[in-house]
Amino acid sequence: MAQSATRLVEFSLVGPRGKLVTETPKSKKESKEESLVAGNGDRVHNTHGEVSAQEMFAPLNDPNYLQSIQKINLATKSFTLPATKLLCEKIRQMHNLVVVDMSDTISGIMANEAEPVLKEFAKAFEGLPNLREIHCNRNAIGPRVSYFEKVWTGQLTAVTLTVTGMSALACQILAQAFIKNGPLPLQLRTLHFAESTSDSGGAIAISTMFEHCPFLEDFRMASVRSASDGMEAICNQLASAAPPLRALDLSDNSFTEDTDVSGSLNSALLVLAPTLRRLTLKSICIGKDGFGLIHEGLRSCLHLEVLEFDDSDVDDFSEVPEFAEVLADALPELRELSLGEFFVDDSGAHSLAESFRSRGNHRRPCLRVLNLRNNGIPDSAFAALLPSIAAMQQTSGGGPGFNDGGLQLDDNLLSQSSITYVTNLFAAANRSQELAPIASSDNPGGVTITSAPLLSLIHI
Repeated sequence: MAQSATRLVEFSLVGPRGKLVTETPKSKKESKEESLVAGNGDRVHNTHGEVSAQEMFAPLNDPNYLQSIQKINLATKSFTLPATKLLCEKIRQMHNLVVVDMSDTISGIMANEAEPVLKEFAKAFEGLPNLREIHCNRNAIGPRVSYFEKVWTGQLTAVTLTVTGMSALACQILAQAFIKNGPLPLQLRTLHFAESTSDSGGAIAISTMFEHCPFLEDFRMASVRSASDGMEAICNQLASAAPPLRALDLSDNSFTEDTDVSGSLNSALLVLAPTLRRLTLKSICIGKDGFGLIHEGLRSCLHLEVLEFDDSDVDDFSEVPEFAEVLADALPELRELSLGEFFVDDSGAHSLAESFRSRGNHRRPCLRVLNLRNNGIPDSAFAALLPSIAAMQQTSGGGPGFNDGGLQLDDNLLSQSSITYVTNLFAAANRSQELAPIASSDNPGGVTITSAPLLSLIHI
């Protein structure tokens, strides 16, 4: 587990957004014209104003506090170069520093100033004996990840680089630095990338790290625009290295160009199943053929607690009977299920309802989260689903039911009468908090739902 989960002595700048400067900050009451002039010049002025670095860093003048700091959180503040130098003088003295969160620290800074800012931070982090985690999200780093080349060492346990413009080249630089610097094996437990343009080249580069990551528990490479060759490399290397992953997120990448990649995902799931607790595969465009190839791997995930499979290029839930069977009689520890944009519709509703009833019959634990948003569910299908949901939650041994807002049915084709019915149902059971808000649609053909599921739901 990441060390940041423990309670650490922290120095934090989190608060109202602002730009740290070493000169006297401008007044927040300057005119619109003055603000525009400042924004077009060498200084960057955002709507939240400039902040005195001297004031923000004043607590660091206490040497005892400085030596005790184990975590610094710099998020929500943008750094000018003078302010960065001022802070880095202090960072070099933080010999007990364990966690650095420098997310979103160069937004609002001109590109020609952002580069030296990043270099200053990189130099300050080099050689810190206890540094274990670096979180550098929401910064336009890209290939400038090379500035931190000496920081990417085997002693780090967590690195997160989401929304950072990590290109294929940047991923190559990072992977090579980790392997070169060592010592091997790497101690990484958490490695995150997301929302970048790494594409297949980046995925392939990162996959080379897995053989050196025997302790990896949490891997995320979502929304990096990877085609199937990149995802195939990720899955094959995971299957080969067999790290003790607890969480895997490969969302918003392509698994569709050929069947080999779905087979590779299946192989990876078979290997990772003993430790896997959370699987997130949103928008992977796997299609009905892919579901047919991965059901064996899914079925093997006996300890899976969270499954997110939204928007997976299936036109109707009834088209994936293998997946319906997995939901029905496998995944014995599942507590959260997300099937948004799965297009259940009328024909798939009965298949999904059967899966839910079967889960109840198998005495599976109650679901805490069930997301069925944006599935085109009309009243007629909802009338079939609602009793099965109630039966699943009741026959699985009872319990607290859904989390607050855990049952999510919004963005379907439900009439106001159906929404009123289910809202009253939960209210009568004194469980209104479990039902997420639902907006009605223009559905003049709605049907009247009978009170059949009422007692079942109330007596969960």
